[in-house]
Amino acid sequence: MDSIIRRAFEYTELLYASITDAAGWPIFLGKVSEEFQDASVALWHSDNRDSQFNISEYVRYEPRSMSSLAEHYYHINPWVQKEAPEAERRPP
Repeated sequence: MDSIIRRAFEYTELLYASITDAAGWPIFLGKVSEEFQDASVALWHSDNRDSQFNISEYVRYEPRSMSSLAEHYYHINPWVQKEAPEAERRPP
């Protein structure tokens, strides 16, 4: 089996294991990081119900930088609905 295909199956198995057991996410993200020359990798999600940008897991990031990173990506994410500034609000 080709090494690329073998790695794809390995990542798929790690991904499925992470979905059923959250303890697997650091392992999966570590493997992805290795694949991309030790890149920094984060798993995040947006929830429009609470308008939050949440970083669930990460590798190769400084822990103290994660809140500013989340805040930055929250502000530039076009899919997160943000409340209009007071000046832009119009009465009904």
